[in-house]
Amino acid sequence: MKILIIFTILFGSMFLHGASFKNSNSMEIDYADGTIKVKAHEKKGNATYMRLNTYNDISFEYFSITSTLNFTYLDERYSRAYNKIYPVESYFELSELAINGYVTKDDVITAGILTFKEGAFSEMQKIKASQSDALMTLIYINMTGIFYTHHYDENKIQIGYAKRFGNDKILSKNRYEHSVDESDIMFMFTNNVYGKHTFKTNIMHSHILYESLSDKKNRPLGDLGLIGLGYSYNDLSESGYIGYGIIALSATHFDGSLLSPTGKKFEYPNVANFSDEGQRIGYSSLIGIKKEYDNILFKKDFYLGAEHFYASKYWISYVTDQSNFGYYTWGNLGNTYNIYTGVNINPTFKIGLNYQYQDIQYSKLGGGNSVKKVNDFTKGFYMNLNIRF
Repeated sequence: MKILIIFTILFGSMFLHGASFKNSNSMEIDYADGTIKVKAHEKKGNATYMRLNTYNDISFEYFSITSTLNFTYLDERYSRAYNKIYPVESYFELSELAINGYVTKDDVITAGILTFKEGAFSEMQKIKASQSDALMTLIYINMTGIFYTHHYDENKIQIGYAKRFGNDKILSKNRYEHSVDESDIMFMFTNNVYGKHTFKTNIMHSHILYESLSDKKNRPLGDLGLIGLGYSYNDLSESGYIGYGIIALSATHFDGSLLSPTGKKFEYPNVANFSDEGQRIGYSSLIGIKKEYDNILFKKDFYLGAEHFYASKYWISYVTDQSNFGYYTWGNLGNTYNIYTGVNINPTFKIGLNYQYQDIQYSKLGGGNSVKKVNDFTKGFYMNLNIRF
C-alpha cells in the first residue's frame, strides 16, 4: 500500500507548475513462456513469467525525480543456480526512487533507491531508447545509495556507494541474492563515445552478508569483485547494423563456515559447501549483432539480432537468479543463445519477440561459490511491449 501511495504522489506531481516531463508514463510489459528441466530432481515443467514496468521521470530546473514501479508474476519461481523450484509468487516493487540534483551543467548527484536494471549492451528485450551504464550481464539489483556523475564532452564517469539496511522495508528482501540486509557495493562506471564507437567500464566491489542457518543472524560470507569491459559499434544510421560485446571477470573470496547449520565448516556432497574456499576467478562474455530494416513491410521498421553469452565455472555476478527467464543470471553457468526480432509500430509503441536456449553446464552449491557438474537446459519465447505516452 505504501508503494502505491508513493507512486500515486509521483504520478500526480507531474502536473505541478514549472515541471517538464521526460518519458512520462512509459510502460514495459514482458511475458515469457518456457520449459525448464531439472535433472538433479528428475523433473520437467513449464513456467510462465510476466512483468509490468512503469517509468516516470519528472524534470525541474535544478533537480529531477526518477521512479520505477514493477509488478512480477511467476507460476514457477525457478532458481537455476540451486536446481530448485520455488512456490508461486507475485509482487509489487518500487525498484527505483531517486532524486538527481544538478550541481553544474556537467555534474549531477543522485541519491535514493538506485536501480541498475536497464543494463547496457544487450538488445535482448531492451528496446527502450535509453539504458543504464551498468553492463547488463554484471548487475541486476537495486539498493539504497548515492552516486556522483561527471560529464565531459560525450563522455561521463560515475562513482557511487550503495547498501542494504535492516530498516529498508520498501525494497523486497532477498529478492536479489547479493543485496541482502547490510551487504554493500562500491562502483565506478565510465562511458566514452568516439564517433560510432562506445566503450564502457564497470568496476565493483562488495562485502557480502547472508543469514546464518544456525542463529538466523547476518554473517559475512566474503568479498566479491567485478570488472567488465563493454564495446559497441553503432552504424544504424548508414548500414543499419550494430555490434556489441562484454568481457567480464569476477573474483570471490568466500568463507561460508559461519553460515552453516553448525556454525563451522560443513560439506554436503553436491548440495552445499560451507567452507573457506579461498579466491576463485570466473569470467563471462557476451557478443551480439543487430540489423535494422526501414519500411520493408507495411511501412514499419523491423529489427533482427542474435546474442551468445558464456559463463565459466566460477562466474558470479550481481544478477538475480530468482527466475531463469529473460536474463543472464549468475546461475546460468554455460552457454545461452538468443535470437530476437521486433517491429516499431510507431514512435511510441514497439513489440519485441525473443527465443532463448540455455545450455547449463554447472550449478551453484549452497554456501559460497562452489559448483557441481550438471547437464540441464531451459528454453522459451519472450515477448516485450514498450509503450510511451
